[in-house]
Amino acid sequence: MVRTRFGGQQNELTNGTRARDQRKVTGIGSMDISSFVLNLNLNSTTNRGMADILQFAGPNPRVDELIANTIDINRSDLGLRRALRGEMVVALTSIGAAAYANVENMDELKTALAKEDKKLKNPKAQKSAVERWQENLVCAQQAAIIHKYREIIKAAGMIYPYQIPDMAKACENAGDPLDPVYTFANMGLDTLRGLSSKDARARAEGELVTSAARLLGYRAKNGAFPEKLADAFKEIPCDTFEGEAYGYRREGEGFVIYSIGETGKFDGGKLGEDSTGKEALFRYAPKTQ
Repeated sequence: MVRTRFGGQQNELTNGTRARDQRKVTGIGSMDISSFVLNLNLNSTTNRGMADILQFAGPNPRVDELIANTIDINRSDLGLRRALRGEMVVALTSIGAAAYANVENMDELKTALAKEDKKLKNPKAQKSAVERWQENLVCAQQAAIIHKYREIIKAAGMIYPYQIPDMAKACENAGDPLDPVYTFANMGLDTLRGLSSKDARARAEGELVTSAARLLGYRAKNGAFPEKLADAFKEIPCDTFEGEAYGYRREGEGFVIYSIGETGKFDGGKLGEDSTGKEALFRYAPKTQ
């Protein structure tokens, strides 16, 4: 019996050139959250395909090495913190255009300014005052964005268990949601809150498939799977959800390697057990088992 929890879609093995060309075509060269999420989805699709190929190929040194190299080549270098910096730049550059394009209430603003200052009865003075008001608003909005994203980027650099509470706190509204100063700083915070777990899971999936390929290669060379990961790896791969080694155990003639996941309690499950679809693991069980 062969099973994979990464899905059932098979992907053609891609070389580095094709992967880079594909990123150019899909516009993934940009550095923002949209590109980051798209990269996660592409990497997940690649991982599923590679996992299925590994399941069918089994202990085949040539295939195992090719799978590991393919995942490394296709892995995006656009990390969460880099994407957040790019998103901050996008927000900062969008403010000016949005502020000056929103002129629907300019007549009301001119009237309000004129009531406070009799000198602003003159149309030219009104225009100058409105322009100063807009400039001050833009500067205040940009300052709010920089402050907010600095908090979020700092939180995103923490190890997952510590990252979650810091990320949640950093993604709280910067101020009164009705205050125009914080309009841009508060946009998309709900989306940013969930990125930590998506990022950790996506990286875990890729690392588990790569590790599984190395373990199958070890089996082809030594005739049996290692008793522990240290027997097969010079540097033991670390779980993206905790910073410690991934869980691993032999199961008859096969094995399972897994991440503890968001809850920190997943233990790899049991052979033949249905998956909830939320776990990241690779289980290999020969057909004879």
